[in-house]
Amino acid sequence: MANFSNVESLIKYFNEVSGKRFKFGNKENSDIIEQCLSQCDDMPKAYKFVNEWIAAGNDLLSNNCLINCFRDYSMKLAEEAASKPQAPVAEVTSEQLNGTINLLSQVVTDIVAKTAVDKCEEAVKTSLTSFCDEYIKKTYGPIHRKVELEFPDRPEFKAPENQVMHEKFQEALLFAVAKIPLYLVGPAGSGKNHLVKQLAETLGLEMYFTNTVTQEHKLTGFTDAMGTYHESQFYKAFKYGGLFMLDEIDASIPETLVVLNSAIANGYFDFPAPIGKVEAHENFRVVAAGNTFGYGADAQYVGRNQLDAASLDRFAVIYMDYSPEIEEDKCPDEELLKFLRDYRMAAIKNGILTVVSYRAITNVYTMSNAMKDNLPELLSTCLVKGLGKDDLKHLCDSFEYSNKWTKALAKVYANAA
Repeated sequence: MANFSNVESLIKYFNEVSGKRFKFGNKENSDIIEQCLSQCDDMPKAYKFVNEWIAAGNDLLSNNCLINCFRDYSMKLAEEAASKPQAPVAEVTSEQLNGTINLLSQVVTDIVAKTAVDKCEEAVKTSLTSFCDEYIKKTYGPIHRKVELEFPDRPEFKAPENQVMHEKFQEALLFAVAKIPLYLVGPAGSGKNHLVKQLAETLGLEMYFTNTVTQEHKLTGFTDAMGTYHESQFYKAFKYGGLFMLDEIDASIPETLVVLNSAIANGYFDFPAPIGKVEAHENFRVVAAGNTFGYGADAQYVGRNQLDAASLDRFAVIYMDYSPEIEEDKCPDEELLKFLRDYRMAAIKNGILTVVSYRAITNVYTMSNAMKDNLPELLSTCLVKGLGKDDLKHLCDSFEYSNKWTKALAKVYANAA
């Protein structure tokens, strides 16, 4: 297949095929132009040729060769977009995409008719890619983030398959590979635990989990009255290798974290007898998670402690907000998801303490069909959860549109004590 590096080489090829001198104003050259463009696999550069053709006064919208050219390129973009999803979304084949060609052609026509000649390439590429993504998502399900690992010296690293990935996964993975302790900070239910599981799976490590350390022995383990040492999750990861996760670190007692600080800083730790000194395993990793940055309680997370500077200094901090892609995977209902997102933003704007997590989104979506005749009760159970009448009024007033979900929320407000 010809690969034209510039407009001149395209015109040269045209002249060789046609056996005559190319003239932009000659509308009888359409078939040969179409033949040239159909063999050009560098479409962005071919667009320059197309723009010159338009600038010479040719009618773009009635030019069949140009529309066919755009159709072929549209198909290529559509197939590239279709390659993004990972199972379990349906495999999108070329045959299935053939049905979109007429739609794509119309989209192209509309774009070009409203776009300046010199911006034709950018507008068409951007709009077609967006169109293909939206079409595939609506037809076959959400487009999952495809993770490409760039560790040629570590072929054993395998990204999880058939899973939606948080936008911060790649960044977290880089730190984990570099053995830098991580502190994932984010609102409740933002997927911190799930991301850590994906990290462990990618690195091929066992995951060890401890939640909120209030006593030192939860980290160190302990020796009973019979002299038998009882291993902690931390000890197992430290000794044998693995990813140790300390969840709700900001709810831990700060003094107990000194144990963790020492082990991270020194690379060894003195466990209770009869164990004694243990060197950190080569594959030992640490990831902590919490809802605050370690500076103490706030209005929403009142049960959090202030971590001392020594503890915070040990960790690289990554903030994890709610992922749009994960939310779309949890709730394919676009109308419901828009309502839930707007509800969350209204709560933040009005200072209302309520959580719209993946769990809440999943629960509302899962029960939306079974409770379709009683949506106010569904919202009361899975979303509102006892908010006062004043808060509900502020939430209701924040919506500038009306649908079955806003009406259901209004009924919750009307029935509130």
